[in-house]
Amino acid sequence: MAAQIYKSLYFHIEVNDKETNLGNSVVLALRSNRKQDYGMVHYALEEKFTELLNLDFDSALILGLEIYNIANNLDNDRLYKKANFKIGKNRLEICSDYSRYDYDNSNGPSSYMGKIMDVIRENLSSSATSSKAIYQIRKLMPELRHAMAWRRLIQILWMFPEKTKLISYQLLTKKEIYLFDETLYEVGELIKAVWPYLTYDKKEKVEKIVVSLLSNNEFADKPHIIINRVNQIINCISSEQAITEEAKKILAENEKIPNEPLVYEGNMLADVSYASR
Repeated sequence: MAAQIYKSLYFHIEVNDKETNLGNSVVLALRSNRKQDYGMVHYALEEKFTELLNLDFDSALILGLEIYNIANNLDNDRLYKKANFKIGKNRLEICSDYSRYDYDNSNGPSSYMGKIMDVIRENLSSSATSSKAIYQIRKLMPELRHAMAWRRLIQILWMFPEKTKLISYQLLTKKEIYLFDETLYEVGELIKAVWPYLTYDKKEKVEKIVVSLLSNNEFADKPHIIINRVNQIINCISSEQAITEEAKKILAENEKIPNEPLVYEGNMLADVSYASR
């Protein structure tokens, strides 16, 4: 109910421009109109959104992402690429359009993603609410589309590797997550953080998934890109901790490529020696 009221207020368009006054001063009368006055409602609602998330996360999440997407619409004319994959029964999607919404404004539609991530991060930081945070992450993932939003979620996962090790493992065994410039660095950092918490078998599977990228058809015409990409990720695992012979061979026979962001701000490619495309 609270989310429905919030939505009605947020998306209401006030068309009445009847003049309004603040105070009764004859000398300095402050005049406005109903349309201008209603504009302040959005600011007030944004200030209360975190409370709504804590009251009814599921409904608030859908509403917050709907508002967020107003400012960050994935226009197919600008879409660089997208990929679909599954974790369990959930169908997930990641899209890249090299927009600049990875750094949200403190208010406005773009601020809603930051507020959602902040609630999850805060819940993960406490043992009393960490299980709630895992639930929230699993609710969020099927609703995410923007690669930059995925990037921010992965950053949260690596901050709490012991608590998020299952979700992290599930992501790391999906080839698609390694193919986006926006997420490659974050995935490498996630591997570094979560590696001590994975079993031998799980480490082996992750390594095999990464090495299998070498046969990915997307980079068939530019094989150096995927070679460098695989090298960068495998080098997030030390030679002492590598499991498979393929990973050990990559570490032994290739120049080490440091794990650095390929994209550092929106549509700006990072200044690194190993170009992504």
